[in-house]
Amino acid sequence: MQTLAERIRAQKAQTGEKPREHQVAPQHVDLRGTGITKREAAKNTREYQRQEKASLKAVDNEAIHEAEANFERGVAETVRIMREAQRAADIILDESQERAVTGIVHNKVSVLIGAAGTGKTTVTKIVIGTLEKLFDKVQNKDVTWVTIDFPDGHKERMRESDAIKRSLKDDYEEEIVGIAGAAYTGRATQQFRRAVPEDWKKNISTIHSLLGYAPVYEEFEFIDPISGLKEMRERRVFRPSFDASCKLPYQMYILDEASMIPIPLFNELVDAIHETSRILLIGDIHQLPPVYGKSVLGYAMRKWPVFELTTIHRQAAGNAIISNAHNVLAGRPLNNAKNFHIIGNAAPNISPSGQSELQPYMLKVIRKLSDIGRYNVYTDAIIVPQNKGMVGQEELNQHLVTIFNPEIKEGGIIVNKRIQIHTGTGHVHFAARDKVMITQNINEAGITNGMIGIVESININGRYDIKRAQVDFSDGEDANDELDLDFGNFSDAMSKALGDEKTEKKGDESQDQRQSSHVMTIKFESGQTYTCSTAGDYRKVQHGYAATCHKSQGGEYPNIIILCHSVNARMLTREWLYTAVTRARENVYIICNSRGLDQALKNEVIKGRTLAEKIQSYIVETHADEDEVTGLNFDRSKFPILWEPEKV
Repeated sequence: MQTLAERIRAQKAQTGEKPREHQVAPQHVDLRGTGITKREAAKNTREYQRQEKASLKAVDNEAIHEAEANFERGVAETVRIMREAQRAADIILDESQERAVTGIVHNKVSVLIGAAGTGKTTVTKIVIGTLEKLFDKVQNKDVTWVTIDFPDGHKERMRESDAIKRSLKDDYEEEIVGIAGAAYTGRATQQFRRAVPEDWKKNISTIHSLLGYAPVYEEFEFIDPISGLKEMRERRVFRPSFDASCKLPYQMYILDEASMIPIPLFNELVDAIHETSRILLIGDIHQLPPVYGKSVLGYAMRKWPVFELTTIHRQAAGNAIISNAHNVLAGRPLNNAKNFHIIGNAAPNISPSGQSELQPYMLKVIRKLSDIGRYNVYTDAIIVPQNKGMVGQEELNQHLVTIFNPEIKEGGIIVNKRIQIHTGTGHVHFAARDKVMITQNINEAGITNGMIGIVESININGRYDIKRAQVDFSDGEDANDELDLDFGNFSDAMSKALGDEKTEKKGDESQDQRQSSHVMTIKFESGQTYTCSTAGDYRKVQHGYAATCHKSQGGEYPNIIILCHSVNARMLTREWLYTAVTRARENVYIICNSRGLDQALKNEVIKGRTLAEKIQSYIVETHADEDEVTGLNFDRSKFPILWEPEKV
């Protein structure tokens, strides 16, 4: 396709216009003996310019009409292919889905949004199926990073393709689709993988994994605050392997759960993407907005083409989880059903009003559901509004661990004794067979944020040095901990990059590297294992029996138990309850009282009935004010880099 400058030059050539350096102004022409006055010459010049403009306009309009005709033919062909694929797969798309598929296929950047049951997954599959045939395959070795050990003892991290070129690794051939899928959290990534064909699953990862995030050591100048002396120190920071100087090779990037993506991380991804690539953001504007401030999705919806799915499909409409989720969005009362149970809001089973009475009531309900086979501790989830308090995540986990993993004796010996583990900077308590949740992406181990595992073993750590441990036995209560700031690897990377941790001299052991008193091995459903032996390892693990809604966001579980009670009234909103309810595939159990349920249905954070109103409210609530994005005032940590929309 011609550039604008090339097209203008071609248009000028067609009209016979000479290059500017060969043009002569009328006032500089000698008219003596020609019989033409200067007035007539000027008039002729104006007429020439008028005809020139008309000719250029005609040529330009012709080019525009041709481009529009080609685009319309492309759209028509896309619709034809899409409908043929639908008939072959026995799928019928509704009008909003057809419009979304066509729009996404023919836009360089776009946003897909829709509430539960409207078919975002179906649209995504068809978009992938339509576009993957147009894109080149990607060599897997171009996106895989390896660490090479050299004979002199130093290590170097490089792309596998570069290692092969330098004969440091054997070559092999493996091609993957030229479309990358990514999400912010590990649990959202796992959910994304379930929705795509088997041969495409390897293309989906967390954004950190896609960028090849890895720890590196950087030197910086440290000034001693007392002596004023300068010295060079070293700190470990996490940096992406792919960046502006080392681009990713994919031709399209599909980012799921886009409302959760932090702006600085999104900008790092944009830096690593070729300008000719495409980007699709997928999200649900009705879910919880991010607690950390601004949302990429809010900005993108204001600037990029937005395709909203509006129809609840038959298979979803007959599901009480979906119908009640839409009741939540409309602020309507919820209905009990075969797979949707509201507990404690009506006589004779009224839930207690205070935390001290509510805690044993809730534990009793959970135990009963488990006893009758309605709740599986290792596959299902319990969602609560906050971390602290008697019915908060932390204290409930302390009680739930005794219910679901009581001490067991075999041959007179306790095989799952609860052990106090000194981590080097504090202490934690775990036992074999405990259910645990990973709270950060652990890229080097292939473990993602949100993965649930079981403690397989706990053994004494022979490398533990109690003299260097400096164990702090204080609880360190945080007054602001009611907000669930689940940043995963992003917060870890940012805090390290900004120097918020204690730095160490070269060769010194950092706090994260301090050995713990015990080595704990965790096993996951996938068969993967992760071993905790340092303070940094244990900081990435917590008990996983109960979790806040933000920690559960992006995941999906067969059965969900939700606490929606007035003791947590400040945290209850439509967005919170909608997000919690839509985590379930099979059954929902809401432990509540009438006041708590009414509060959740009444309190709407992202207000508005139409999409335009929702977008505006979303921008306001996430403080997405573009007025500050002007020239030199652009701040990459506050505002996302959004390409200009373009038809393709």
